[in-house]
Amino acid sequence: LLKEEESAKTVDANIMLAEKVTVVFTKSGWLTQRKGFDVDTSTIQLKDGDQIEKTMEGKTNQPVVILSSSGRLFNMKVGEIATGKNFNHINSVLSLGNDTIIDILFAEENKEYVVSNDAGYGFIVDSKEFIVKAKAGKNFMSVGEEVNINEFKELKEEPFVICSSTD
Repeated sequence: LLKEEESAKTVDANIMLAEKVTVVFTKSGWLTQRKGFDVDTSTIQLKDGDQIEKTMEGKTNQPVVILSSSGRLFNMKVGEIATGKNFNHINSVLSLGNDTIIDILFAEENKEYVVSNDAGYGFIVDSKEFIVKAKAGKNFMSVGEEVNINEFKELKEEPFVICSSTD
């Protein structure tokens, strides 16, 4: 007797494995990534005069979120960041214009953040709002002249947020 085999299962080629990765961002805007967590950043060779601004641990399937000084929010995939001893500049991946980077982080599901500026405006946002489809980013926070945006502050389990003002 002949028996029909079960049909083969297809795999979506767009699915990315969730491998551990550390992303390094320098003060001059250079990015690189290393496999795994707990990377010894002292072994990373930087250009003369440059320093590490931030290191972030995440997974290769998480988007990297960038907040710019104009209040625009951008996303990039970990795969767009150079690996090994190589670096690429943030402006080679994103269209930031004259903006500077205020903060950069991995978007993690089910996290809330406080986003604020030094003019006293702020709000709580769920990390799902950090996802941006457009390469040019999206307007995330309105800022006027002489107003500076603060870094993202993750809300932990504490039930209160303390705010202060000089007004």
